[in-house]
Amino acid sequence: MTTRYVFGDIHGHYDTLIALFAKIGLDHNSLPNDVEIIFLGDLIDRGPKSAEVVKLVKSLCEQGKARCILANHEFNFVNFNTQINDGCDNYRRPRNNKNISEIAETWASYRYGGKHDADLLAEHVEWFRTLPVAIELEGLNVIHACWHAPSLAKLEKRDDGYFLNEKLWNRAWTKGDEIFEAVEILCKGLEKTLPDGMKFKDKGDTPRTEARVCWWNEHPKTWAEYMLAPGADLSHLSGSPPSNTEYKVSTPTLFGHYWREGVPRIETPMASCIDYSVAAFKPGYLCAYEFRENDTELHTAQMHYVKQV
Repeated sequence: MTTRYVFGDIHGHYDTLIALFAKIGLDHNSLPNDVEIIFLGDLIDRGPKSAEVVKLVKSLCEQGKARCILANHEFNFVNFNTQINDGCDNYRRPRNNKNISEIAETWASYRYGGKHDADLLAEHVEWFRTLPVAIELEGLNVIHACWHAPSLAKLEKRDDGYFLNEKLWNRAWTKGDEIFEAVEILCKGLEKTLPDGMKFKDKGDTPRTEARVCWWNEHPKTWAEYMLAPGADLSHLSGSPPSNTEYKVSTPTLFGHYWREGVPRIETPMASCIDYSVAAFKPGYLCAYEFRENDTELHTAQMHYVKQV
């Protein structure tokens, strides 16, 4: 490979994905041999064509043209569709109103002509189970939310990937298990309790007392550089925020998940989010980073992006 294009969270926005391929100058039906595509997960939910996105990405992976990692939305979808015991109506991810509403658009995308395509859905769920949580390439790391070596060490390492094998899948949905905790960090991100009893509401309007930590900022100077808590005023907090030295990376690392806003840009030369909120209520961007052979740092000039179609 001479060039890898790493795509951020797509969230069912198939038409925007096709537009981004076109902007880069690639035909997704005929990718050149010296190009590899890597998808950072969150293929599904929030957009109207999740099934179509998964069909395309899965096909590219099966042709050896692309690779895809497991993200929190795929992890949740597997558990939403996995019975606790065969033949029972209880699922690993409870089918309550909140969880059903989160996957409603994805669920609808597997309906054709009013009929639920159960076979296609089951095929995609099984494929999600085979995806690596992270890939450690020569000169490049990719993960959905947070690169954390101690958590990765709890998974099964096969070649350049870190996986949940069958035994680990059976532990990963059990709160309190160390594999559950590892997946929480790797696929959903490090979270800490907000100081002074502060709260904010997330994208689903759910009140939160914990916020995602900007682990890629090794020495944050302000609380806003340390935590992502949309709508919460962190400016009045006294003292300096903690450092993130435990999460320092020495290899360029790309990730998604964090719903960044504004014009897409690189966070730091060594670690950057490329999720720029394509599924936001105000149309965001779908991004792909162009990682070239022999690159040792990340550069904003190599970010490609299009607005939500």
